[in-house]
Amino acid sequence: PPLAFCRASLNNVCPRLREPRQHHVIVTETVLFHVDSWSVALSAEVDLSGDRNYGGSGHQDPSIFFELMSPTTSAKPDQMSASSLAYLGDVVFELFVRSRYVWPSRRMSDLQNKVVSVVRAEAQSLLLQKFVESFPLTSTEQSVLSRGRNANLTARKKGKSANSGGVSAYQDSTAFEALLGYTFISDKGRFNEMICWIKLELDEMDSKQFNIN
Repeated sequence: PPLAFCRASLNNVCPRLREPRQHHVIVTETVLFHVDSWSVALSAEVDLSGDRNYGGSGHQDPSIFFELMSPTTSAKPDQMSASSLAYLGDVVFELFVRSRYVWPSRRMSDLQNKVVSVVRAEAQSLLLQKFVESFPLTSTEQSVLSRGRNANLTARKKGKSANSGGVSAYQDSTAFEALLGYTFISDKGRFNEMICWIKLELDEMDSKQFNIN
């Protein structure tokens, strides 16, 4: 394909390849001139030692994870349904919880029971009640919570039926996850603040449970 098309396609697929990085040699232009298949250009950064860095020039930046795990930049969370926001918030929150309890190592059944005890609707409802009492929310965030509570979900989330803690708990759970999904898309800094609050709350809960046991 023409050089101009290759360069434009590469820029659209991975803008970070255009960013210069100190101590690295970016060979994008050279590759485009000397290969028949433009797909090779996706791995176009070679450092001085000759090792290929498939992640592009931003591969050592931890924030690239958020970029890769987030919806397209054209996504508008304000125009997304509460169900869609909760759908994303559900998996983001569960990843956080699983990562939290996967170490120290324990039996898989114990790990699963612990994770479920935190991500189930009743537990999320209790978290949300404490959250709104101590975490200052913007009017937009409060609106997202309201949308989440009023969401008419046609598909039940795994392990979170309306019978898990009652309909009210299920509505709170959906609101909680919708808020996490919304901030995960719209404001990563705000999302981090919320996750840090949740971490501290879980730390306190786990400490009390440990002392009881």
